[in-house]
Amino acid sequence: MGSGARLAGLLAAGGGFLSVIAVSAVGFQEFRAWNQCKAAWQHAGERTGDRLTDRAATPYLGMMLASKHQVPSDYIVARSDFISACRAGAIRRVATRDEAGNYREAVPISAVRQTVPATAN
Repeated sequence: MGSGARLAGLLAAGGGFLSVIAVSAVGFQEFRAWNQCKAAWQHAGERTGDRLTDRAATPYLGMMLASKHQVPSDYIVARSDFISACRAGAIRRVATRDEAGNYREAVPISAVRQTVPATAN
């Protein structure tokens, strides 16, 4: 067996190992995002069964509309709708103000779909 064939075998084995590591990292991010969204659902507000009340759903429907995420046809936010929107990055933390009274940027709860933050000029 020549040195070229040996090198090709080592590269193939190394590539396979790296792909397993990459898939594991992606799976961990998905698991982390699922847990964050599940925790966000627990603190989303008043519920009737597995759905948010109209008053509790209003801000989340607004977030879905603003993020151009598909809004439930009946405008009732069920747990599955909330989790789906959260994992897509449409559900965001509430914007807060700093000491000067300026609004801080609201960031998505989920870390699955990250975007490059805009730089301030």
